Amino acid sequence: MNRKLILSLGIFFCLAFSLKAKLYETSSPDGKLKVKLQTDGQTKFEVWYDKVQLCLPSPIGLHLSDGTVVGDAAVTSVKKNRVDRRIDVAIGKNKQLKDRYNELVLSYGRDYDMVVRAYNEEWAYRFVTHWDKEITIRNEDAVFNFAFTPTVYFPECDANTSPEREQSGEVHQIHQGYRNFERLYKEYSSPGEFPEQHFSVSPVLFEYPGKPYKVVVTESDTYDYPGLYMEAAGPDAMRGKWAGYPKRVMDGDSSNPNYWYSNHLVISREDYIARTNGNRSFPWRVMIVSGQDKDLLNNELVYMLAEPCRLEDTSWIEPGKSAWEWWHKAVLEGVDFPNGNKQLSLKLYKYYVDWASEHHIPYMTLDAGWQEGYLKELCDYARQKNVKILVWTWPSCPLENPDDGIKKMHEDGVSGAKIDFFERNDQIAMRWERQLAERLARYKMVAVFHGCPVPTGLNRTYPNVMNYEAVRGAECIFLGKDHHAGVSYPFSLHPFFGRP
Repeated sequence: MNRKLILSLGIFFCLAFSLKAKLYETSSPDGKLKVKLQTDGQTKFEVWYDKVQLCLPSPIGLHLSDGTVVGDAAVTSVKKNRVDRRIDVAIGKNKQLKDRYNELVLSYGRDYDMVVRAYNEEWAYRFVTHWDKEITIRNEDAVFNFAFTPTVYFPECDANTSPEREQSGEVHQIHQGYRNFERLYKEYSSPGEFPEQHFSVSPVLFEYPGKPYKVVVTESDTYDYPGLYMEAAGPDAMRGKWAGYPKRVMDGDSSNPNYWYSNHLVISREDYIARTNGNRSFPWRVMIVSGQDKDLLNNELVYMLAEPCRLEDTSWIEPGKSAWEWWHKAVLEGVDFPNGNKQLSLKLYKYYVDWASEHHIPYMTLDAGWQEGYLKELCDYARQKNVKILVWTWPSCPLENPDDGIKKMHEDGVSGAKIDFFERNDQIAMRWERQLAERLARYKMVAVFHGCPVPTGLNRTYPNVMNYEAVRGAECIFLGKDHHAGVSYPFSLHPFFGRP
């Protein structure tokens, strides 16, 4: 072959590759954190912090049922933004948060974009699609190829099943790994040490050997999409994992008059993770990098990335302490009436209201076992004592009860609900918290979510969500379980609570 022709072909192929393999970069406002993106038929990211590489090229994308892979098309336009603003906080220890970042938006034709934000000690990305149709997502690539072998603090789940009986009496083997979010954080010297079929809820904390760096991986603004789990993808790598879309659930027959009194545990799942509107934003994938452990305690990125507040008036939301009978099984000393959690009564609850009022505690929480028959009278009594009543329930009770459970609570004078036993974080279940928060807000009622999926900032969108319980903490001492409440908890768990 003619040498000139060979040289010309070589130059052509080099130019063609350089046009296809585009490289993009954004950095934090202080320049210490850098995110590099490569788009050569697959979008990949690298992360550098203080000139130290933290992540090698790592693939990201969404796999659709029609074969489309979001992130594999050619980039057609790029936008860069610098943002420096203040976010008002409706409820929390801060009145405002400083939201300062550099943003990179890659557009892949007209079908979808990828948004990347780089903060001084963290970064995040999300996909935004623009299809005027429903799409089915078979899986997602969210891989983290670390440039080092990390020590991992891993809130561990496994693939064990156990029998559960539905109302019909039929027994099913239910996967327990997708059911409980109150997990022990176990320490491993690398992802390669994880037991087979073990995975974790998020956030997961990674420690860089020989450096003070800690890396936390979590998510934000998750709605109508399954919650993030993580699993090993090699000796130095992790990847996202998601619960499949439910195919069949327990007590799923809506003709059953007690259909609504069930947490609808999943019996079987589809081979995809989400079926959703194609014109939407997907959850933020978040990486927090810290050179000092103390900074993790003050990180508010999950909150800042969440959708802004939807409530015009938040003046009625009043956080505060609550009296609570369940913690000590409603056992009282020195009283002349039956007590204990098997003998809950109006008289017993009035005693608690009196105690709360005397000690200037604004709420009284009625846990499992309260009766509707005395609820209105109790709320009327508590109002005279400047105490507000919260009542315990399941998600299905207010969401599916044909009598509109939230409206009935409001009519009885209840100020809020402690909602327990979510026990799922698939796409359908991840709608529940938002639906509950929105419906409670209509009646100016607050929410406390208990036994719930990992918080992803909903309390910014609906600040009537006052608290979450999604950790293995003091309750497990009461129940005699291994709570392992080590000092690592605040550093690994704080970023997902999103409570500024």
